[in-house]
Amino acid sequence: MVSDVDAMRAFVGEGIPISIPEHPGISTEVDHAPKRRQILTEKEKRLAIKNALRYFPKEQHKSLATEFAEELDSFGRIWMMRYRPTQYQIKSYPLDSYQPNPRKQRRLC
Repeated sequence: MVSDVDAMRAFVGEGIPISIPEHPGISTEVDHAPKRRQILTEKEKRLAIKNALRYFPKEQHKSLATEFAEELDSFGRIWMMRYRPTQYQIKSYPLDSYQPNPRKQRRLC
């Protein structure tokens, strides 16, 4: 049986998927943060979406921009819920659970 730590390592090690994954939906099994107040101007919202999209290929921007804008309007934040891991339990893991990058030492500032 694969442990949560092993599943987390494998998932994180894969990085952002090349194709857009299916949306897992909003889980009713956990409590969610309350909706945030809308404090951003339209210009700031566009910048927030632009910043979120920089991690994804340009071909995906149109569909993801719409989704991120909906999240921003609905929740006051961009959560990128489509990319929420479902392969393991979301919780805090010990720092030693993460694979260190040999080129960069892990450190807490």
